[in-house]
Amino acid sequence: MLFKLWKGQGRLDKSLGYRGDRVLCEVLAKLLAMLVQHWVVLTACPWLDGVAAKRKQRLVRHCLEQLLSALGDADQLGDVLARIQRRLRRLRPRSRRKKKPLTIDLLNDPAQAKLGLS
Repeated sequence: MLFKLWKGQGRLDKSLGYRGDRVLCEVLAKLLAMLVQHWVVLTACPWLDGVAAKRKQRLVRHCLEQLLSALGDADQLGDVLARIQRRLRRLRPRSRRKKKPLTIDLLNDPAQAKLGLS
């Protein structure tokens, strides 16, 4: 599921290159970027908090230029990561379904599960 998310968000199927080595380099760079993006999201907020992963990753992508410019300075990088963390924590979770709860909702609150075995 994680690779599927990375593949969709990272646009691995699109390439500007025509030669094999160029395409391979581009795919590896995109995978590395998705790994860093995923790492930032995981360190900034809990993964299973009810906020869609796509929303979190979109927010991190919007802060990408700040993140890249701060790579050379540890203090500045810490400030940028703290800003990203604050913005991620402001994201509101999706509304909950009442009739058929999502699996994550059932895992968080098993009392919601109703045994309708007939």
